[in-house]
Amino acid sequence: MYREIIPSFRWTTDIHLNTRQVDAMHRELKWFWSRMEEEDTICRRLEEALT
Repeated sequence: MYREIIPSFRWTTDIHLNTRQVDAMHRELKWFWSRMEEEDTICRRLEEALT
C-alpha cells in the first residue's frame, strides 16, 4: 500500500506553505486525529493560522 501512495507525495513548497504554517497545521491536526477537537473548530483555527 505504501508503494501505491508514494506518487501522491508532494513537497510543502508545491502547496505554498512555509515552515510556520506547516507546524501550525500539524499541531491542529494532532488535536483532530486524537478526537479531542471537533472538525469545525479545527477548520476555523486552521483558517486563522494559515492566513
